Amino acid sequence: MGLRWLAVLTCAAVSVSACSSAGPRAAPPPSASPSPPSSSSPSAPSPSAVPADPAPSPPAPASTHLALGDSVAAGVGAGQPETQGYVPVLAGLLAGRTGCATADACRLAVRNLAVPGATTGTVLQQQVPAARELLAGGDVRLVTVTVGGNDVFVPVVRACARSVEDPACPQAVTAALRQADAGLDALLGRLTDAAGPGTPVAVSTYYDPLPACRLASLAPLAEEVLEGTGGQPGLNDLIRARAEEHGAVSVETAGRLEAPDDFVGGLDCLHPSTSGHVRIARAFLDAVGGRVATS
Repeated sequence: MGLRWLAVLTCAAVSVSACSSAGPRAAPPPSASPSPPSSSSPSAPSPSAVPADPAPSPPAPASTHLALGDSVAAGVGAGQPETQGYVPVLAGLLAGRTGCATADACRLAVRNLAVPGATTGTVLQQQVPAARELLAGGDVRLVTVTVGGNDVFVPVVRACARSVEDPACPQAVTAALRQADAGLDALLGRLTDAAGPGTPVAVSTYYDPLPACRLASLAPLAEEVLEGTGGQPGLNDLIRARAEEHGAVSVETAGRLEAPDDFVGGLDCLHPSTSGHVRIARAFLDAVGGRVATS
């Protein structure tokens, strides 16, 4: 009995199917060579003969909407700047125009380099280099820019808040416009050079936000600073001229934002509200929407 259990354990260790509890199975008697299969009976296909399903193609890399500028471009004033600022709203509008449900469906990624408080000088130094790198290495379909307001509004309000008759006021206006013009010339030149003829670069003009805020008494001065007076060009004139010179598109926001609800107002004398950001986005869409491919 001990040998019988030893045989069982040995067989189990080697191959359960090759043994039984009674000991080794006798070898089957030799048989004739098997006859070839009948030509009438189908043979199973070889695994190598069955084509494998093709691997799914990787998704195409997303195209990019590249944004630069100040707090307006960064979405300040909107309820949710990341989704309700004019830059993401514009991306959604572009997607809708081309039949996509969302910008993600069109694979249009938004890269927003804008920083609150930026001037033409800081955009040129801090945002343009990153933008040029992206333009050189990625599929950028649109570049949008809003900048120049901080070059002008802050020093002008500081110099003119007490009285527009103060001699320092017109001097501040002239100096601020000169600085903005030089910065716009430099940054638009570098952006359009990097973008090339196939990628539109769009730069917005500015609206007058003062009637809706505590500095409403300076609204007439703001209008002169924006649109010029007495033969002196205003900020919006400079934006339009530099855009044309460098082959960019000027986007008119002046006149688009008029209702009090389009501005934050009160103590905020600069920023559009959520509805104001939508109006700016629509101004960009009207100016360049037909030139942007999103798929």
